[in-house]
Amino acid sequence: MKKGFTLIEVVVALALLIIVVAVVSTAFALTGRVNAAANQKITAQQVAVNATEELRYLAINESTDKDSLLVSLSETDLFGTYNVLSAV
Repeated sequence: MKKGFTLIEVVVALALLIIVVAVVSTAFALTGRVNAAANQKITAQQVAVNATEELRYLAINESTDKDSLLVSLSETDLFGTYNVLSAV
């Protein structure tokens, strides 16, 4: 009796392997996109916090002309530049 795999067994095993690889690669790609979106949200939050802190500082500073105050902050990361403009 010969030992080994038949052609059908090999084809079925390869098909299963291809399906598993496709599912895993899709999961990795989705994880990367979710991570990138989360990083963008974190950067936007940091820019907003920086703008708020700048406004607090300027509100405390007595020598600031509050009628013509325009605060502009920008932050650049791997995903682009974020700009925040605020008038007090």
